[in-house]
Amino acid sequence: MNKINATIIYAGMPERADVLSNRLPSKWSIFTPEETLEALAMYTFYYPDVVVIEDSAENDFAYDVYTHLQSIGAENLLMLTDRPQMWDDVRTLPLHVDNITLLDALQHWGDVLPLEETASAYAFDTRI
Repeated sequence: MNKINATIIYAGMPERADVLSNRLPSKWSIFTPEETLEALAMYTFYYPDVVVIEDSAENDFAYDVYTHLQSIGAENLLMLTDRPQMWDDVRTLPLHVDNITLLDALQHWGDVLPLEETASAYAFDTRI
């Protein structure tokens, strides 16, 4: 995603979103919903380049965000999870992936590479 003004929705721990926000390119925006309907509204109104959903014990609305976004045909979903088999039609990275790897994956999200090459280069799960 080599865009000047990229938009990311991060449905997860606000602390990690803050760390990412401080390391993103200056004109990128990151939004952090606190509940499912807020995430759905953000997706509808901001039309983000990527939605990162953190599947952690602390994030009790990850599944709801995922199912609601899937129900409206949302694209560009990235799950941070230790249970990749639970999520269909999305790319996944390990839940505790380091921030540098996550930022690198986000910055290369929309490159011209086919999904399979992107997946192998950034350890995404390619079950889509």
